[in-house]
Amino acid sequence: MELEWRAHFSKIGWTNSRSGFELFHFAEKLEALEINCKEMDIKVRGYYNSESDYVEGGSGELVGSVGKGRTLSAVSIQSLQLQQFIFYRCYFEHSGWSNFYKNGDICGFFNDTKESICGIQIFVAAENEEAACKKADEQLTYYDDINKLLFINDKEKMLMHLTHSYQDKRKACIRVYEESVILPLRIVKNEQVRNAVYEGGVIDSTGRFVVGHDRKNGKQINLSCLSGYEFKDCSEINETVIYGGICFEVFGHLLTESMCRLWCAFENDYKIVMLLPPNIKHINMDIFELMGIKERILFLEEPTRFHKVIVPDQTLRLHYDFKEEHKIPYSKMIHAAPKMNYEKIYLTRSHLENTDGINEEYFEKFFRKRGYVIIAPEEYTLGEQIGIINAAKDVICTLGTLSHFALFCQEGASFTIIRRDDRTVLLPQTLINQLSNVKVYFVDATYNFLPTQHTGGVFLYGPTKHFKEYLDARNIKYDEEEVAFDLERYAFQYLCKWRKNYLQIKNFNAISGCDIVDILNAMNRAFGEAEISRKKYVSKYKR
Repeated sequence: MELEWRAHFSKIGWTNSRSGFELFHFAEKLEALEINCKEMDIKVRGYYNSESDYVEGGSGELVGSVGKGRTLSAVSIQSLQLQQFIFYRCYFEHSGWSNFYKNGDICGFFNDTKESICGIQIFVAAENEEAACKKADEQLTYYDDINKLLFINDKEKMLMHLTHSYQDKRKACIRVYEESVILPLRIVKNEQVRNAVYEGGVIDSTGRFVVGHDRKNGKQINLSCLSGYEFKDCSEINETVIYGGICFEVFGHLLTESMCRLWCAFENDYKIVMLLPPNIKHINMDIFELMGIKERILFLEEPTRFHKVIVPDQTLRLHYDFKEEHKIPYSKMIHAAPKMNYEKIYLTRSHLENTDGINEEYFEKFFRKRGYVIIAPEEYTLGEQIGIINAAKDVICTLGTLSHFALFCQEGASFTIIRRDDRTVLLPQTLINQLSNVKVYFVDATYNFLPTQHTGGVFLYGPTKHFKEYLDARNIKYDEEEVAFDLERYAFQYLCKWRKNYLQIKNFNAISGCDIVDILNAMNRAFGEAEISRKKYVSKYKR
């Protein structure tokens, strides 16, 4: 029985959807609920000041109020099917988590003991009530454990994101199409995206489009390929081949997305057809050589018909979900990589020719003093990079392609990610973390006092209050002078680099919607101050 729900909290707004045993728990107060269940009739009540002061609704209906300043002090949720029970519990601002309630019982307080709700958990238990409640407790522990690893601004947004499971637990399958055509990629001209939307992929013997590259559950977004195109002539190759998807040029996408159909490539020696984006300048074949399949990769320049095309399920949709089989190519690479002996490492970007960071050397110096080996990955072969990371029990790096190397970590390793800006929630990284099952710390340690963005931005690193909280939590000792930061020393360099960067049209477009309130709030966050409200500070230039 599938039940999905979301909640509206004061100052936060609507959360994303929850299902299974997932929950929310914030410092803010619950204002409304929306529960969706197609297979069950339900009755939901949200109570205010007394048992007679409530609002009521059914599946898909908003129960509560939004923007009126009223918060809920109790809820009751009931299945109208006798054989089904909906369980729920609430977190109250003063007394914490309640016991489990079910079948329309009121969970909450009224009158003198009235407390607002600041968290809620809802799930269905058709049979084994004890087992279901145990799973709910496990999910609560997981949620609290994630929360303890966050040393960042805007915890609520990250918690919504990190505590949701993105794993598709269905087994990956293989389909076979006879006398099918594989089309090279071409760009769809009329799609307004950052890079491109493609058409191409596999066409079956009837002319029907079968598969290309999905990135967000069938939605046409940047770098996706969800349709074919008409063609007159095609080459003929009387062989069975594996459709391997797209071979991306950017290493981060190659490392993640280009692996998503290769999980079945090791059980036979068929050629693997991969598609190249138009205008690609460089093909990095090292990753395929490490897997032992380099000589089997076939890139098409024209539509080609094959005797049989084996189409493996896509095990990673970068902005949506992953399957367990996505681990297989990385396991092959780990097995082939040389064995290294680095227990604690810091992965740096400061050695790059055109680095986007300022003062990353601070982290290098700080962690080197504490026994970490500083690694600039580009100075090693890919196999050596993988061997170094797989050997380490403690890895620290900034958010981006470097943090994607969690794919090669030992299970349970500590992996610290320093966010390059304090507004980015990078879903692909969460998928990687969950797939790898590593212990991930997130730390905001930048003084970006002007608006920026994760891709193409400029980042000023330094020891923020969050960095010090992280060190304390991990019991990493330091002297106070080691965590002092002289902003004036770097401010002019930051301003010059920021100006030069955002004079580039592509980068400028990414922040062109920012106004003076965004600038003030960027400064407030960098200086550890509270953000200002748009209700009080109104900018007429806001788009």
